Amino acid sequence: MSDLNALIDEALANGTFPGIACGIWVDGQPKFVRYAGFADPETGEADVEPVTGNTLFDAASLTKPLATSLLVLKAAEAGLIDPRQALGRYLKCGGKDLADIPIHSLLTHMSGLPAIPALELGFPSPASIDREKAIAALLAIRPERKPGESVLYSCVGYMLLGLVLERVSGRLLGDLYRTEIAEALGLPGATFAPGIAPSGEPLIIGGAAPTEFCAWRKRRVRGQVHDESAFCLGGHAGNAGLFVSLEDVRKTASMLLEEGTSGGKEFLKRRSVEDLTMERTPGLGERRSFGYRLNEAGTFAGPLWPASSFGHTGFTGTSLAISPERRMMAIVLTNRVYYGRNETMQKMADFRVAFHSLAYRDFCL
Repeated sequence: MSDLNALIDEALANGTFPGIACGIWVDGQPKFVRYAGFADPETGEADVEPVTGNTLFDAASLTKPLATSLLVLKAAEAGLIDPRQALGRYLKCGGKDLADIPIHSLLTHMSGLPAIPALELGFPSPASIDREKAIAALLAIRPERKPGESVLYSCVGYMLLGLVLERVSGRLLGDLYRTEIAEALGLPGATFAPGIAPSGEPLIIGGAAPTEFCAWRKRRVRGQVHDESAFCLGGHAGNAGLFVSLEDVRKTASMLLEEGTSGGKEFLKRRSVEDLTMERTPGLGERRSFGYRLNEAGTFAGPLWPASSFGHTGFTGTSLAISPERRMMAIVLTNRVYYGRNETMQKMADFRVAFHSLAYRDFCL
C-alpha cells in the first residue's frame, strides 16, 4: 500500500488532479481506501475543502454504465423497452437512418453515430440554452456508419437512450434515476441536477468538487455537469450528469458482483447482469457490453487484470474497474479537469494504469 500512497502523493504534487477519493475491495472487503487533496485548492485558505467521503464528483461518462444502461435494462425487464426494437419506435427521429438504429446498438456503441454532439455550438451562451431546441438538434444527427459494422464510441447514442427513458417513463432522467436506482440501492449522495432553472441551466448540486474553467460558460464549473452537451439538456442526459461519492459507486458495483442482488434483494435479473458484464461485440474492434468495456490491450486497467474484467472511465477523471474472476473492484474519483482538460489528460491516463497495476499486484498476485 505504500506504493499506492506514493503514487497518489506524486499525482497530487504534479497537478494530475487536486483531489481524489479512491478504493479497492476484494470479496467485499476494503483493502485500500483513501481521500486526499482538496476539492477546490484555489479558494481562500480558510475555505479550502479537503476531499471526504461526502464529496461528490462529476461522474462524466461513468453516467453511461452507472445510470443509463442500468435504467434501460430495468425498463426492459418491466416491458417498457425492447432492446431489439429500433429507436424510431420510441422517438420521432429526423431521418430513417437514425430511426432504424436498434436500441442494443446504442448500448454497445455500435450505432455508427458520431462521438460528440457539441450541442453548445447552437447556443451563443449558457443564458440562451433551450432544452427542446437541444433535443431537436440531437434528433437531427445522422449516423456516420451503418449500425453493427464496428464499435464507435458515441456520447450521442447514450444521450438518445436518455431521451428514450424519459419518453417511456414520462419523467426527467434524474428523477427516474433517483427512484429506480439511488433509492433502491440506498446510495447516500448520487444525484443528477435537482432541477432545471428557468434559464435552462442545471440547478446546482451542493457538496460537489468543482471541475474546469469553461471558456463557453466563462466561469469555473461547480455543482453543474462539466459536459457542455449534457449542460444543454439541463444536466439530465444519458451520457453525463450523474454526481457520485465513493460509496455510491461501491454500492452500485457491488450489486454487479453479487449477480444483481443488493441487501439480499434482487435488483436486476441474471440476464440483465450478463448484458452489463459480458461481451456483446465479438470481432467488432472493441470488447463492449451493454455499458462497459471489457479488459484488453490498451484499456485503463492495464495488462494484469483478467480479460473477463470490465470497466469504464469518465472524462473528468473518474473510473470503475471490476474483476468478477478475482471478486475485486477499484474505484477512482477525481476532478482532474480542474487543471485543464488537455493539460492533465495524459497524466490521468498514466495514473490509471499505474494505480490499477499496483492494485492487482498488491491484492491479487
